[in-house]
Amino acid sequence: MLELEGESKDMTVFFCDLKNFTGFSEQLSPKDLVSLLNEYFTLMTEILYRHGATIDKYIGDSIMAFWSAPVSQEDHARRAIMASFEMHEEIEKLSEDFIGRGWPGPTMGVGINSGEMNVGNMGSKYRLAYTVIGDTVNLAARVEAMTRIYGVPTIVGEGTASAADDVVFRELDTVQAKGKSNTSRIYQPICRKDELTEQQKNMLHQRRAAMDSYYAEDTEAALQAFTQLLADTDEDYYRYMIEKLSC
Repeated sequence: MLELEGESKDMTVFFCDLKNFTGFSEQLSPKDLVSLLNEYFTLMTEILYRHGATIDKYIGDSIMAFWSAPVSQEDHARRAIMASFEMHEEIEKLSEDFIGRGWPGPTMGVGINSGEMNVGNMGSKYRLAYTVIGDTVNLAARVEAMTRIYGVPTIVGEGTASAADDVVFRELDTVQAKGKSNTSRIYQPICRKDELTEQQKNMLHQRRAAMDSYYAEDTEAALQAFTQLLADTDEDYYRYMIEKLSC
């Protein structure tokens, strides 16, 4: 069943890292910093493994993982989103524990994208790594960085949002991948459909109306809608959209 040579597959790729890591790493001794990272990596990796991920690599404070290789998984997009939900819950608990020890309390950003990508053993005669490459991977890395801009915990691409049909998403914006002429809509996963509350439904309805005005380039109506949503929720996302529309 294993295929480790190069192939093109429909898969899901996942990036996560700690927000403001550089800032709080300066507050810790080297020993404490290593302890913090090891606890964070251990907990997050356990969650990823439970959801069937293949761990690609650790990069500083970041984790890169993917689903559907070397063994195919039909529900790879859903697995990645469910893993992100659980990871955000656990990072909150871990953060409280760290604060209790006098350490900074980290938060985390997650970027996920699904689609065609190349997977296989890549490298040189000195070192090979089983990894994924391609535009789908590049967009996942980019949207992970955008979690800081939009003020949300997780951002996914269109491929992931369309493949996970039992998850509720809210649309965030349209972005252009670096070096590409085409644009892609990005989304935030909210919850499973069977967990959606009436309050969330109403908020998503208001949110859809605001996005319709935004895409119609009705700046005045969009600003009014986002301003009301900011007053109701105090979410950083709406603050960013207001600033974007006001420029």
